Amino acid sequence: MAGETEKSPPPQDSTLPLGSDNGRHIDERILKHSHDADVALQAIQQADGQVITIDAATNKRLLRIIDWHLMPLMCVVYGMNYLDKTTISYASVMGMRTDLRLVGDNYQWLGSMFYFGYLAWEFPASQLLQRMPLGKYSAICVILWGLVLSCFAAVDNFGGAVAIRFLLGICEASVTPGFALLTSQWYTRKEQGQRTGLWFSFNGVGQIVGGAVAYGIAKGTDKYGSSIAPWKIVFLATGLFTICIGLVFLWVIPDNQLNARWLSQEDRVLAVERVRINQQGIGNKHFKMYQFKEALKDPMTWAFAFYALVADIPNGGISNFFSQLIEAFGYTAEQSLLYGTPGGAVEVIALIASGFLGDYLGRRVMCSMGGLVTAMVGVILIIALPLANNDGRLIGYYMTQASPTPFVALLSLISSNVAGYTKKTTVAAIYLIAYCVGNIIGPQTFRPKDAPRYVPAEITIVNKKKAMIRASEGYAKLENQEWLDLTDGENAELLRKVNFNTYKTENNHREQSIRARYYLQGTQDYVKYNVLCGNLRSLAHKLSALDPSDPFRKQLESEMLEKLWAIGVLKQSREQGAGLSKVEHDVTVSAFCRRRLGVLMTRNGMVGDVKTAVTLIEQGHVRVGTQVVTDPAFLVNRNMEDFVTWVDSSKIKRTIMKYRDNMDDFDLMV
Repeated sequence: MAGETEKSPPPQDSTLPLGSDNGRHIDERILKHSHDADVALQAIQQADGQVITIDAATNKRLLRIIDWHLMPLMCVVYGMNYLDKTTISYASVMGMRTDLRLVGDNYQWLGSMFYFGYLAWEFPASQLLQRMPLGKYSAICVILWGLVLSCFAAVDNFGGAVAIRFLLGICEASVTPGFALLTSQWYTRKEQGQRTGLWFSFNGVGQIVGGAVAYGIAKGTDKYGSSIAPWKIVFLATGLFTICIGLVFLWVIPDNQLNARWLSQEDRVLAVERVRINQQGIGNKHFKMYQFKEALKDPMTWAFAFYALVADIPNGGISNFFSQLIEAFGYTAEQSLLYGTPGGAVEVIALIASGFLGDYLGRRVMCSMGGLVTAMVGVILIIALPLANNDGRLIGYYMTQASPTPFVALLSLISSNVAGYTKKTTVAAIYLIAYCVGNIIGPQTFRPKDAPRYVPAEITIVNKKKAMIRASEGYAKLENQEWLDLTDGENAELLRKVNFNTYKTENNHREQSIRARYYLQGTQDYVKYNVLCGNLRSLAHKLSALDPSDPFRKQLESEMLEKLWAIGVLKQSREQGAGLSKVEHDVTVSAFCRRRLGVLMTRNGMVGDVKTAVTLIEQGHVRVGTQVVTDPAFLVNRNMEDFVTWVDSSKIKRTIMKYRDNMDDFDLMV
């Protein structure tokens, strides 16, 4: 009795008796599934019994040909994949939020909606990637996502934007698992980590190019004007370019080695033979339920999923909010577009270095931890540095861009270590579903009320990094670890919860002190004053470098000093001896806070403390001149400070005047 089967590694002769002369016995489970072998077996069998050998020179030649045909296109497409889904971040500071009338948490939901589409389509995508021609299906997805992205330029409301983002997620759901399959199909396990890191690193290149393109469009439309909103031009440019790249991808990228038009017939067989060592084949079109069940039962599947979930909560937030985050550091909208580009370079370097070292040392996950540690330091810098230290916080943001290294390391492990085509696609689908969930959660941690620090988001990122360490290779929880008196920094099992609105550290003590003294609600006003003071001091410093007799300096200096004295920020006027040096030293956040209505009321004795004044202002009890003011941030200039009083109908006014015995007989009769 004989049966067809595959061995591990597969022999050139596919027939072998169950009990052979050398005493070997074939596992009946292998025999059971041997009738549905990989397509590579057909190519090997067609070799007519020839012994196929590959020497080092031939292997090197084939690898070079494969690299030159696959890697450039895969890198460009993956760069566009990142750019296209983060174009919304550039558009958010180019007028999109105003044009689409986005309010409240609308923008956060736009960021998450992409991943709802991704999540909904990920499992169907994994099945289609197995059943459809891999190269052609991937190319069609690229073309469709470019088309959908271009349609964003026609959107004029929140509902339309939600629909486009959802469809974009559906179209892009096949890209990452498809590329993982292509990598495992064409490269040996020792080659896969470096190649995966290479094409994934073009996320960073996409960020560099995207920031530069968005900045150029913003500057160009500002200088020359445009009949189309700048943010719409960004969507059109990236979408149409993606369509062109998709058409090239369709022509160049084959479904597998056996139909690669740029390989000779002999090289096609050799290209299949060189990946024999993977013991995974190059593709099987049939869904195998036993492999699906095995994937669900495998603990590593869920370890991968947990890792992806916690890794991509920060990714979902930062990828959608990085332009706004940089703008919150005190830079202009245009500067935020340009200053985001170095972060892409950090990501490229981190991913390529991690992939190379991981393959060279055979420790992909451990090598990827370097990027994780770098990102954690960056997040701590963003949180801990004072708001005035914009450069330091920007460097912290750049460091966070090294965070994808563990995610990519595990993606390459799925490509190289998971065998069985159905099992591989299932594990990849679960991994990317967890990736979607993390990215859905991420934007929701960036709440408008937390701007500009977005501290809850940053704390979430730090805590998720600690959770990632728990899931990483080599981590072990000690017995009775709870009783070892470890600090929260040492104990990865402990996720610290801190309210940074009340928690004071030495680095931001000045900010906290000012906010408490003048009762600033939230951080927005402090940031606004801080940025304004910085700009004014910078302008004064630049003016002081000009010739004192320069007419331009004289005029601008006079206007600036007069204005700052009129609103009460400077204590002296120009006639009283104030100069540019006063601006550089006396224009502070506290100086602006002292002109706030609530502070002035307290100073004039209308109320006992600023907190009470703020409450009464918000309730509509105070007027300045004839205007009823309900905004505690209202700045009172010198001309109006004597006209701050109570609203005539205010019961608070009557109570206070009666208490102070300031009411006359007529007032008492009313």
